[in-house]
Amino acid sequence: MYSHILIWTDGSDAARRAISHGIELARVMSARVTAIAIHPPFRILAVAPEVIVATPPDHAAAAKADADEALAGVAETAKAAGVVCETLMIEHESTPSAIAETAASKGCDLIVMSSRGRRGVTALVLGSITMEVVANSTMPVLVCR
Repeated sequence: MYSHILIWTDGSDAARRAISHGIELARVMSARVTAIAIHPPFRILAVAPEVIVATPPDHAAAAKADADEALAGVAETAKAAGVVCETLMIEHESTPSAIAETAASKGCDLIVMSSRGRRGVTALVLGSITMEVVANSTMPVLVCR
């Protein structure tokens, strides 16, 4: 049914549950996996230069370290399950857009991602990457809690 599954991770506990589910689904269906971690570009939000505590290289190094850690967990889980897995770190302004664009460009036929289960005012105020992907995706999205 599915031959190429995209799994998004942000390194959270919720994402790890989705990773386990997505890898197991890929194993059962003999599908391959592309796992992605996304980080925003460096921005300066300061009026005075002396208050800037991070530089673009600092930001890039921290983003790479976070992504490497999150994606290593996906790669290890996939390897243990015998699933072919490609990992990608992506810099993008919009995480939902990056997920959709990557899924389309890689030829994925399913997106697997987590939800923290925010409801009510919290969901309205904070928004939800998962809700935006589900609302705008042209392919199936499996949401794991």
